[in-house]
Amino acid sequence: MKQKINYIQIIFHFIAVYFIMFSFRTFSWLRDIRLIELAQIHGPQYVMNNREKLGITIQEVTFLIFGQMFLVY
Repeated sequence: MKQKINYIQIIFHFIAVYFIMFSFRTFSWLRDIRLIELAQIHGPQYVMNNREKLGITIQEVTFLIFGQMFLVY
């Protein structure tokens, strides 16, 4: 017994997986809002100049910047 491959179902599943991956990326960016709150309170220039004092790593800053870029597209 030979079964026919349903290509439409495969395409829909690929689209669904893409949306799930996109939502995980979006919500992982939103999980750490400490840097955003500090920038709102003190201003972005103060936060960037006093990263060590506030306990912010360069990885957090990079993730915030690139996370915003990916959310736009």
